[in-house]
Amino acid sequence: MEIGRHFGWPYVAGYYLLVLLSLFLLSVWRYHRRGQTLREGMSADKARRRHRRELWQRGREAAAALPWLTDKQRHPTDWPGVVITPAPEAPGYFRGGYDVVLDAAGITKIQVAGKLRRLTGLSLASAMHLVEEAPVVVLRVPDAVMAAAARAVLESVGATASVTAPEDSAE
Repeated sequence: MEIGRHFGWPYVAGYYLLVLLSLFLLSVWRYHRRGQTLREGMSADKARRRHRRELWQRGREAAAALPWLTDKQRHPTDWPGVVITPAPEAPGYFRGGYDVVLDAAGITKIQVAGKLRRLTGLSLASAMHLVEEAPVVVLRVPDAVMAAAARAVLESVGATASVTAPEDSAE
């Protein structure tokens, strides 16, 4: 470190203390802007971190129900009944199964696109296009467990997703 060599360790310690003080003042300003006391703000931040960690953990546990997420060599459409971004006019479209609908991407659109790529095997451009077009059906899976797992994976990064069960009558 050049500052330490040139000025000595007391200046480096002062520099780090100044950085810590500025970070502390920034968080106090953020709490004040929200109308919270320091204790309320710190507990709200702790609850927010806990909630994000729980969502992330739920998404990781749910991903175990989707076999193509554990087997990286296979594409999602290799499994029977899985259709990526189903459209009624597409060949191979069937009415059975559960649709996973991306309702809103939320704030973290890049992370949602990354999870969407992982779920569907689409390119980054196609995934970002789907994220921008929300609400859109992104996946059709044959059973409710896989649909709930895909929904949890999308919700683990802050997206809003839902599962719909279409009619079982084939056209």
